[in-house]
Amino acid sequence: MCNIFKTFKAIRDGDKMFKLYERTLNTANKYLPIKLGPGNALIASCMLNEILSEDVFRGNGGEQFRSENRQTIQQKAQSIMREDATLREVMVKTLWVKWLLDKVHNRMVSVSALENSWAYQIYSSKYFMPTLKEYEIIVTSFEKKTAYELGKYLIEHSQKSTK
Repeated sequence: MCNIFKTFKAIRDGDKMFKLYERTLNTANKYLPIKLGPGNALIASCMLNEILSEDVFRGNGGEQFRSENRQTIQQKAQSIMREDATLREVMVKTLWVKWLLDKVHNRMVSVSALENSWAYQIYSSKYFMPTLKEYEIIVTSFEKKTAYELGKYLIEHSQKSTK
């Protein structure tokens, strides 16, 4: 009977981890355009796809844009990951979560692509797989930072448009 409860807890924790992963992607897709400036939403989505080694954001024309501009997108992604410690931490922890989710679902092609990606190779040894609680804290902190940055961005741009 104890094994059933352990299995249930593992499934429940896996579901929570996946929901946090989705929250991170959605937040990062809001955060990056703020950091990059107006008109850069497509580049931001492509940068996230590049960091995660998969087209997690599809249907916005990003796949073709990413394939045509891979080197530039990769350079921008590497630069912002180096400069922004908060983004770097949350994204590398998210790489680990993605690796785990792909592994559990036997998506070995995705696991291999991730393990061979520049982001994983540069940062995976510096940041470790988070526990559920650690990931929840990191994601919540990132969401708060994004809300703050968005508010600051809106104030700055509303002041510019009234001048």
